[in-house]
Amino acid sequence: MESPYRKLEALVKKDAEVRAQLIERGELFGGYHPEMEAVHTANGRILESLLKTHGWPDAVRDGEAAQTNAWLIVMHAISLPSLQRKVLALLKEHPSGSAPSELAMLEDRTLVFSGQKQKYGTQFDWDATGKLNPFPTEEEENVDKRRAEVGLSPLAEAIRKSRERSVAEGETPPKDFARYSQAREAWMLRVGWIRDVSEIDPGYAQE
Repeated sequence: MESPYRKLEALVKKDAEVRAQLIERGELFGGYHPEMEAVHTANGRILESLLKTHGWPDAVRDGEAAQTNAWLIVMHAISLPSLQRKVLALLKEHPSGSAPSELAMLEDRTLVFSGQKQKYGTQFDWDATGKLNPFPTEEEENVDKRRAEVGLSPLAEAIRKSRERSVAEGETPPKDFARYSQAREAWMLRVGWIRDVSEIDPGYAQE
């Protein structure tokens, strides 16, 4: 019997195709593009439905690719806070459902979008100086130790690769950083990551 999670392959492919199209049109960056958000949310809803019926994909029953595809869809479904938080709790309870590095990235993503400092330095964005850097990270002096424990490369290497990728894809810093940050906070409120800007950690801003 074919795994119900086989359909995730097509969803991940659609995600990559739309992203590539937006890059080619020069429209992907500068904010969360509505077309990209629509794909991410639709994919997340489909996965959410599968999870209710079948649970998280099993490596033996569904294949390791199914787990990877499910994790990628969750990571991209940033307009569905409840889904990301639910899967994070699920994978913490059953760590065999993902690689340690994937769990770390998901945890960082939920923290960042909740307006909190991340743990592993995996989430990046532009700062007020026009540089692509990690969002504020707790106990930065120990971040490389935590990264090594989950199989991630040193933070300096991750920063270098992120900046190289942004250049290759034509991503540039926002012209108005204050407006850019305000738009992100408005989105966090709109989709439900936060209920009020007062929930945002004072050290969250990338200054």
